[in-house]
Amino acid sequence: MKFTLQLSTLLLCLFLFSCSKSDNSSYLDVSPSEIQANANESVTTLHINSSSRWQATLNATWCKLDKMEGTTNSDVVLTIDANNSESTRTAQIIFTSDGEQETVSITQNGPENYSLPIIFHVLYKYQNDPTQYVSSERLAQILEQVNALVRKSSGASSVQFQYVLATTDKNGKTLSTPGVEYIPFDQIPMDPERFMNDNTSKYTHLLWDPNKYINVMMYQFTDNQTLGISHLPFTVRGGNSLSGLNETTYTTLSLSNLKFPYCVSINSKYINARSTESKYDEGDVVVTLTHELGHYLGLLHVFSESDNNCDDTDYCKDTPSYNRLAYEDYVRSLMPINSIMQSLPELAKRTNCSGSSFTSTNIMDYSYSYFSEFTSDQYKRIHHVLNYSPLIPGPKLTKGLTRSTAEGPLELPIQTIR
Repeated sequence: MKFTLQLSTLLLCLFLFSCSKSDNSSYLDVSPSEIQANANESVTTLHINSSSRWQATLNATWCKLDKMEGTTNSDVVLTIDANNSESTRTAQIIFTSDGEQETVSITQNGPENYSLPIIFHVLYKYQNDPTQYVSSERLAQILEQVNALVRKSSGASSVQFQYVLATTDKNGKTLSTPGVEYIPFDQIPMDPERFMNDNTSKYTHLLWDPNKYINVMMYQFTDNQTLGISHLPFTVRGGNSLSGLNETTYTTLSLSNLKFPYCVSINSKYINARSTESKYDEGDVVVTLTHELGHYLGLLHVFSESDNNCDDTDYCKDTPSYNRLAYEDYVRSLMPINSIMQSLPELAKRTNCSGSSFTSTNIMDYSYSYFSEFTSDQYKRIHHVLNYSPLIPGPKLTKGLTRSTAEGPLELPIQTIR
């Protein structure tokens, strides 16, 4: 009898406990609860599932929510500003709802110094011609000057990266000459347009893995007017697509998927061309390589390339667009001139599409310019490509995502730009 009474009491307690638990129907769930971000500006969606109205509080000004309160199930957009400091920073978002509380922890790294390995493929027919068989010392000097030009840009504080000479070959062996391989090639000089757009797999054997190296082909062009040409990168279709680039559904691509020589091509006839404080050289190889590497990392020309010549076709708000045809007419009106250096202040003048004058300093411009900078928005594009584009070395935010891949050669769109 005593045992029966104790059992009945226990069952009654369990019943009352279960009723009490089921009556407490308030709940709050927020995901993800932890966010690890790199130094770039980024956008993340938080999913909130609550039993009633919720509120949010933030303890940092560099994080912003598109709404600070809502009802039951909600998606909230979290924007994290770029971290231009040298250190990691943290923040918390506290969500509350009907006595429930959830915390989202945010950790954002400071800027990293990305190293992008360059391999110069020197294609030559005559070894005794220094504009074909370009010396490794000259190539190292050029790359050092390219890095100096990138570092002094006004927008460089938001993104830290440098080009480095590759130290190992495609098989992982140490290179005796860092960043350079010499390839005997009977087709010199060569039409760069035909080479870059060849989609027959004829030239892909020249490439090293584009996910690990930036391939730069050095050879004499048949066209003396063309200084360099580059392929533009791919962008992955969806939320991380970047305007102005060819889209692909593949988050990951490999060398085996290519049928064309995905690379930068530089006209080695101008390998020694360089502007100085007293001499302006339109063939400046340092500017040319910096310009073409800019294209390879997703940058477009700053001038308008639309039919009406006044659209912002490089998708960077801090690069004033201008009518290039009108500028060319303006240059012709100044000719002939005795000294480009003396006339450079006038030749570098542009008129934007609002009618205001400015001086051309951007590396992604053409013709007469001071060619001294990239802007903050241009660096944002570069960083986006480093983070998301396949066939580009650099840190990848797609590493944790489900990857879409393919085997064997693909019919990928080819997009070249000079």
